[in-house]
Amino acid sequence: MPGGSTQKIPQNRVVCPKRYSLIGGIIAGLEEIVKYL
Repeated sequence: MPGGSTQKIPQNRVVCPKRYSLIGGIIAGLEEIVKYL
């Protein structure tokens, strides 16, 4: 869930919410791919 990631790095979320959300989405996608592998 993105909520857990935002708690780890709140500063980035405040400075660049758009970039952080984009990076979080990419990381989440990679994690899902790893699960299938």
